[in-house]
Amino acid sequence: MGCCLPARVNLTQTQQLRLETSKGVKVYHGPLAVSISWWSPPLKQEVLGMVCVEANEFAVIRDTHRASLRTQPGECRFFLEAHEELVSKDFVTCLSQTEYCYVSDGAGNQRLVKGPTRYIPTPYETVSNKKQAIALDGNMYIKVQHKVEGDVRVERGPQLIFPLPSEQIIGGGSQKAIEVDAETAVLVRDSLLGSLRLVQDNGLFFPNPQDEIVAVQKSSDMIKLGANDYAVIQDTQKHQMRIEEGEKRFFLQVHEELVRKAEAMRLSETEYCYVEDAAGKQCLVRGPIRFIPSPYENTTGKKSAITLDGLMYLKVQNSVTGELRVERGPQLLFPEPSEQIVGKGAQKAIQIDSETAVLVRDTKQGGLRLVQEHGLFFPRAEDDIVNVQKLIRLSDHDALVMKTETGAFQFFYGDDKLRGDQPRAFFLPPYCQVVEHVWSRGRRRQQRDLRITHLDMRPQFMNFEFNASTSDNVELVLEGTFYWQLADIPKMMMYSGDVTGDICNYARSTFIQKISQVTLKQFMENFRQIASQVVDEDTGFYSTRGLKVHSLEVTGYHCADSSTSAILQQMIQETTNRMNRTSQQESENELKMNKIHGEIEQERARGELLKIQQTHIEEEARVAGRSDAQRAIQFLQSLEEVVPDGGDRVAMWKVLRKGETLATLSAGKAHLYFTPSDVNLSIEDKGK
Repeated sequence: MGCCLPARVNLTQTQQLRLETSKGVKVYHGPLAVSISWWSPPLKQEVLGMVCVEANEFAVIRDTHRASLRTQPGECRFFLEAHEELVSKDFVTCLSQTEYCYVSDGAGNQRLVKGPTRYIPTPYETVSNKKQAIALDGNMYIKVQHKVEGDVRVERGPQLIFPLPSEQIIGGGSQKAIEVDAETAVLVRDSLLGSLRLVQDNGLFFPNPQDEIVAVQKSSDMIKLGANDYAVIQDTQKHQMRIEEGEKRFFLQVHEELVRKAEAMRLSETEYCYVEDAAGKQCLVRGPIRFIPSPYENTTGKKSAITLDGLMYLKVQNSVTGELRVERGPQLLFPEPSEQIVGKGAQKAIQIDSETAVLVRDTKQGGLRLVQEHGLFFPRAEDDIVNVQKLIRLSDHDALVMKTETGAFQFFYGDDKLRGDQPRAFFLPPYCQVVEHVWSRGRRRQQRDLRITHLDMRPQFMNFEFNASTSDNVELVLEGTFYWQLADIPKMMMYSGDVTGDICNYARSTFIQKISQVTLKQFMENFRQIASQVVDEDTGFYSTRGLKVHSLEVTGYHCADSSTSAILQQMIQETTNRMNRTSQQESENELKMNKIHGEIEQERARGELLKIQQTHIEEEARVAGRSDAQRAIQFLQSLEEVVPDGGDRVAMWKVLRKGETLATLSAGKAHLYFTPSDVNLSIEDKGK
């Protein structure tokens, strides 16, 4: 750095004075004292320090006379000569064993400098930044391409890669070689030929310079086939297909694709399937077998053979010819692809006996026949079972109407008196049907959906309910019961289609006529008589229809209007109370009469008891008298010798009897009163 100096400059050991004059450049090195003339001063003067270059530095010096450059490596200190100047000072490039750099000369040529080295470039060279060499271990590789020629080479480890200035790393730098084993494969494209190949050779795969790795296929990309699996593989170039059977694992080759993967069909002895080829032709495959179709075949799902035991049959129809056949058991049936099961599948043969018959239609002739031969019935191919009939049995009270093929009615009865020559138990002949009677039901018979085939000829009860108005315009709802029966079935079929409806409707019409002629009070007093008149005055309505109504009883009635019904309830309650009181009084009177009759009977029984008691007392007295007389006789006779006088013996007997009497009285609670004469008692008054 220049400065204005005095006429005398003192330089130290590390300084120099640089003077530029008209005659050139002069340099003075210290230590020195330099005097400068004021009369001829220099054009430029400056004091410079020594150029210090450290061990890791270098300096570029320019020789201005020769117009050349030189490099001054360190470690050193020096003064620039008069014709030299410092161009630059920089650090030496120190490269380790794994480092390198590029050096460019003035002509633009580059060269590689590899470590380990301490490189000082010439004045005309430029050094790039140092770079790390690419370290490749034994399972690594790298692709290097020449920038000018475009050639590619593959460098494999283990080594250090120092790319030349004319080379570049392609493919993403260093990469690991792919380890190819049983579960790994590499799909590679040849960039020159454009072809693909699948590498499956076990070991490390290092690609060629022209190879491009398209994909690395792992275990998940493999086609895995179990022991029961198979796969259909198609070659898209050759347009061919092949079958691969398990158990195995493999990769699809180039230009191969998986068409389908499926399980081999294992068919047991009772299973089968259909196989269809590319032409649409089907064939039957029966078990037991492990079946794998060809690439051009398709299978249906496995099906179970139809098991027919000795009591079963099955109808099979050829869908091409339409021919029918019947297969009977016991057997396993495997239908052909062109066959189909008709009807309801496997069915049991029908056991025909005295209780069962089969109505069969011949589909070719169109006729019906009733099969009654005992045994198992297997229909023919042309037979169609219309129904299985059970023997129709009629009880004593049953009747049944059958319509024949001509439309006429036939009547069957369970009662022997009515049956005639018709059977009591029979099968329904062909083209005949049991007549179903549709009668009305409900208390008002408003629903006609009661379906009956077997008619009950016994008397039976039927409830009814309908409305009727009295002459004083009180609308009543009557409830009651018919006791009726079917008397003549042919007449019923001729004149009535709804028996229960006809009975109720006719009774309602008659009731309405009768009740409209009486008041409410009269109806309440005589409703039973009115009900009897409805039946008794029948002019033949029921008999014409083969019906017989034994009785009609009104079991209840109430007013349709609520207010009138309340009044009627009060009247009914009062009547009921009166009837209850009357009944209570009658009961009390009856109880009193029963009490009187009971007392009479009691007194009569008591009189008879007294008579019997009196008779018993008299008899006891006679017995006691005879006993006392016998005792007295014996007493008197025993004293004849001692007391010869009979009067004295009698007096003695009386004394003894009195003593017994006194002993008896003293043993009880009785009081005995004696007269003076009885005890010879005298009264003396001593007070005088």
